Amino acid sequence: GKISKHESINLSRAADSFTVTDVSWSPHEEDLVAGSTTNGQIAVLRVTPADMDDSGKRNHTSLKWEAREDSKRAVNRVSWHPNDRRVLLSASQNSNVRLWDIRSKAATPCIAVHNPRGEACRDVQICPTNDNIIAAVFENGNLALWDQRKASRVLNQITAHTGVGLALAWNPS
Repeated sequence: GKISKHESINLSRAADSFTVTDVSWSPHEEDLVAGSTTNGQIAVLRVTPADMDDSGKRNHTSLKWEAREDSKRAVNRVSWHPNDRRVLLSASQNSNVRLWDIRSKAATPCIAVHNPRGEACRDVQICPTNDNIIAAVFENGNLALWDQRKASRVLNQITAHTGVGLALAWNPS
């Protein structure tokens, strides 16, 4: 069909210059979308139908939650926890893997940090069949697994690619 622009959203309250790096729709609530940027910002937006106007139905967007990486370096990926609607994951240029509680109003709503190396983390996903297992892929092609119950050490690590690892996906079964 046709794609129409209904509303522009400016996440920045200051004169920051940034690019959006990723967006991810919530699998739990159809009106929530998470986004990340090159300046370390992460935001969850609520997109809901607004009143009708002369041109037809519009969307209304509001900020539900936001956080920022400590280093203000790019967040490369945001992904939703497959079973816990309050948890959002992020993979950052500073190699951090973070779990965030989007219900939290705290200054630092981060609930866990994994930082195994100096390489940029490009993607992070929680296993859909075991909520305790997290996988992350790094710029050097390494793939790392953690058990959240023992977050201080890597469960397993392999060289998955000889080049850059940009994305990963779990087998759903």
